[in-house]
Amino acid sequence: MILLWFFALVIPALIFSIFYAFTLYAFFFEDKKSMDAVNRSYALVRGYWWPVLGRFLLIGLVLVAVISLISWPTAYLGNNIWGWLGGALVQIIGLLIGPVVMVFAYRLYRDLVKIKD
Repeated sequence: MILLWFFALVIPALIFSIFYAFTLYAFFFEDKKSMDAVNRSYALVRGYWWPVLGRFLLIGLVLVAVISLISWPTAYLGNNIWGWLGGALVQIIGLLIGPVVMVFAYRLYRDLVKIKD
């Protein structure tokens, strides 16, 4: 029963998170307010849900691979200065990846705007 409720809640959350992924971009770049931005994001993704999901999954898998390749060796450095520096390096690279994801999502948003308009 718990597994059923898990899928009943996770799958709709995934679907709606893709539909509403571009709400902030519509809010800031198109000057849409509140529900207008939400509706604009939905309109942009409608008909392109699978391609948008695929692109988000692709960038997510690439980023997980990059972080894993960097953090795996640092996990064996121990609790000394080298382990601390390795952990700091992983955190710094994680901070640098955030803007990459934002730019990727923005480019995806711009492509959807071109297609829809």
